[in-house]
Amino acid sequence: MELPPDFRQHTLTEYNSSFLNPVFSLNRNNPESVALWTRWQWQSIDADPSTIFLNYSRRLKKESAAGVAFFQHNTRYYVQRGGALNYAYGMDLKNNAQIAIGVNLFAYQRKLADERLLQNPNPPVPLSNSSDFIVQFAPGLQFSVGGFNTGISVENLVDYNISAGEKVSQPGEKIYYGHAGYEFPITVFGTEENSYIRPVLYLKSIPGYDEQLGLNALISTSKFYTQLGFSNFYGFSAGLGGRFMKKFSIGALMEFGTRSDLDGMDPSIEIAASFFLGPQFDEEIPEEEEVPEKTEEEIAQELAEEEEKRREAELLAAAALAREAELARQQEEELLAEEARKAREEFVRDSLAAVQEAELQRIAAEAEAAPKEDEKYQEALTEEGLQPGYYLVANVFGTKRYFEAFIKTLSQKGLDPKSFYKKSNKYNYVYLQRYDSMQEARKARDSKFNGRYEGETWIFRMLPK
Repeated sequence: MELPPDFRQHTLTEYNSSFLNPVFSLNRNNPESVALWTRWQWQSIDADPSTIFLNYSRRLKKESAAGVAFFQHNTRYYVQRGGALNYAYGMDLKNNAQIAIGVNLFAYQRKLADERLLQNPNPPVPLSNSSDFIVQFAPGLQFSVGGFNTGISVENLVDYNISAGEKVSQPGEKIYYGHAGYEFPITVFGTEENSYIRPVLYLKSIPGYDEQLGLNALISTSKFYTQLGFSNFYGFSAGLGGRFMKKFSIGALMEFGTRSDLDGMDPSIEIAASFFLGPQFDEEIPEEEEVPEKTEEEIAQELAEEEEKRREAELLAAAALAREAELARQQEEELLAEEARKAREEFVRDSLAAVQEAELQRIAAEAEAAPKEDEKYQEALTEEGLQPGYYLVANVFGTKRYFEAFIKTLSQKGLDPKSFYKKSNKYNYVYLQRYDSMQEARKARDSKFNGRYEGETWIFRMLPK
C-alpha cells in the first residue's frame, strides 16, 4: 500500500501536538517541556522508526508560546531530516472566546533512503540520488469558546526545494487538516483538578488520496492519560501513559489497520516521553504584569507588515535562484557549443566532410534523447500494444482506485489523459501525450503542457524492440 506524503501525526493529542497544528503549542504541549515522539509505521520497533520528533516548547507570555524541534521522517523512498521552529499567539475575545494563530517553519534535507533502490531497472517513479534542501511553511488557525475549539492548518502551504530551485508542491497539492473538539472536566481520585476528557473529530485532505476522517478521545489526569482513536485510513488506535513526580511522563500507542489492503501489515507503534522543565499545568503559571493591549488596527497592521516582509524575502530568494539557474544554463550551452565546434574542425581536418555531417547528426540525436543531469527520465523496451516514442508522464499508480480517481480528476480539468500498463513492474502510468522526439517532449514538460497542467511530469521513452 502506498503511503501518503504527510507526516502521519494524526494520533498526537497532547505533547508534540504542535507538529499537527502550530497553535496547539499554546494549550497542548504543556510548556515548558522537552518531549519525544516516535512512530513505527506498520513495523516492529526493532526497525528504524518512520518518524522521530524531539521538541522543546515553552510559554513566552500568557498569550504566546514557541518551540524548536528536530525531526526525521521516512517515506518509502526518501529520508527527510532537519529542524522546525514553532510560534503561536492567542488573542482573547469577549465571552470567554479566543482566536489563535501559529506557524511551523520546517527546514530539512531529503536523501534517498537506500541506494539499492537505484538498482531497480523499473522503479515506479524516477529516483534521484541527489541531496535536496527543502524549506516548508505550515500555518494554523484555531477558534475556541469555553471548552469548544475548532481550527485548520495547512501542512505545506509553501514548500520550496532550494537545491533544485523549484516548488515541491503545486497549488492543488496542499495538505489540509481541520478539527473540532470539546474538553469536558471530570472527577478522578476525588478531584476535578487537571482532569478532563477531550474528544476531537478531524478531517485530513491529501491530494490523490481518500479523505482521512477520524476521531481521537483523550482522558487526561495528573497521574495518567489514555486515548482511543479511529481513522478510516489507518484503523483503530489505543494508547496509555503515566505521569511521575509531576516532572516526567511516558506512554505508548498501537494502531491496527482495518482496511482490506492492510491485511498482513504489522500494527503501527508509537512511543512518547516528556520531561517538564517548568509548571506542569497552565493554571500554575504565575500571572505576568499586565501590559496595555494592542488595538485590532495595530495587530492587523503588524500582521500586514510581517506578511509583506515575508513576501519580499520569498521574491528575492526566488529571483536569486532564477539568476543562478540562468547562468548555469548559459555556461552549459557555451561548453556544449565549444565541444561541437572542436568536433566539426576535427572532421574537416580529416577530409571527411560527408561522414562528418552524418556523424554530427547522429551525435546530436543521441544527445537529444539522452537524459540531462538530475532530469527525471525513464526508458524501457516497448511492450505489446505500446508505440515507441516519448511519453509525458503525470503519475504512476500501483492501486487501481487511486489510478482511476487521478484519471477522473484530470478529465474534469479538461484534459484528455491516457495510460499504459507495464507488465514488468505491474504499475499503471498516466500520461498526457506521446511525442516522436525528446525535444517535443521536453518542450511540453517545461511549458507545463502549454500551461494546461501545473503538476510535476517526467519523460518515459519507449524503445523499439
